[in-house]
Amino acid sequence: MNRHIWLFCKMIPCLLFALETTPASAQFDTSYVKNADDYIAEIDSLEHAEKLTTGISEGSITTTTMKVVYDTAESKNDTSWLPNVIGGFSLKYTYQNDTVLKLLYHDNTDKNIYETYYFRNKQLICAKVRLEANGIGTILYHGVQYYKNAKIVCAQFPPSEAPKEYRGRVLFSWRDAGTKYYEQITTGSR
Repeated sequence: MNRHIWLFCKMIPCLLFALETTPASAQFDTSYVKNADDYIAEIDSLEHAEKLTTGISEGSITTTTMKVVYDTAESKNDTSWLPNVIGGFSLKYTYQNDTVLKLLYHDNTDKNIYETYYFRNKQLICAKVRLEANGIGTILYHGVQYYKNAKIVCAQFPPSEAPKEYRGRVLFSWRDAGTKYYEQITTGSR
C-alpha cells in the first residue's frame, strides 16, 4: 500500500478525535503522531535486536478472603483472613544510558491486559492498552493515546469506545498509570 495512503488511513481515528476535542482555533499536528510512531518503531526494533537493556519486575496479585469456621466446642465462630492469589503481574522496562524508553505492564487477573508506555526525554509520548482473552490471545480491545506536554493530542479507539463488558479493565488514566510505573522504576521503589 502506498505509504501516504496508509498514513492517512491510520490517522483517521486521530483526526476525528482531534476534531472533536480541539478548539476551532487550534491545529492538530499529524506530523507529531508520525514522528512518535517512527520513534516507537525504532525503540521496538532496537529492543527486538537486543540493542537495548531490559529489566523486569514480577509478582503475584492477591486478595484477602475471610474464612469462618464454627467451633462447636466453644460455640463461636473462628475467623481468619487468608491471602488468595488471583493472578500475577510483570513490569518490563527497556532503557539506554539509565534513561527509560519503554515500559510494558502485564497482568492476568481477569483477562490479560498489556499496557505499553513509551517515553522520550523522560516524558510520556504514547500509551497503548490491549486486552486479550485468557489462554487464546483473542484481542478484545486495543487502544492508543499520544501525549504532548502531558496532554492527549490523539486517541485511537479511546477506552470509552471499548465494548461495555470490558470498559472496567481499560477505563483508567493511562497517563497516570504510565507516569506511576515510570516513577517506580526510576526511583527503585518497585
